[in-house]
Amino acid sequence: MSLASTTPFYSYDSSIEVGAKDQKLMMDFQQAPKKGGLKTMPFIMANNVPANEIFEKVASTGLLANMINYLTKDYHMTAAKGGTVLFLWSALSNFLPIFGASLSDSYLGRFRVITLGSFISLAVKLVQSINSLSITPPA
Repeated sequence: MSLASTTPFYSYDSSIEVGAKDQKLMMDFQQAPKKGGLKTMPFIMANNVPANEIFEKVASTGLLANMINYLTKDYHMTAAKGGTVLFLWSALSNFLPIFGASLSDSYLGRFRVITLGSFISLAVKLVQSINSLSITPPA
């Protein structure tokens, strides 16, 4: 059995002539620090625990049932119009993260998007707090 038949097809063949630029790229690739792995696992688990997602979905579903009662009784909407409002709210809250993720990955970067989202969230909460002082449901 020859040595060539026992080596995997992806092994480095030293007989191939490699230019200086390619050799430098290979050295940089081999010496680059490995990111991720088990060191980052606690951070991933702390932020993406499946139980957290389950509790979020349960809270969201419970909110929909209470919100339809609120929209029909206090805001005097029909059930169809209230259902449409809740459908649009649910659709936006489920699909906007996809838009945000693609924006983050393609253009802005993770930390800029988190910072921008935090400031936008703060601004929205401030506007809601100021507006909630004078808004009352129709009689």
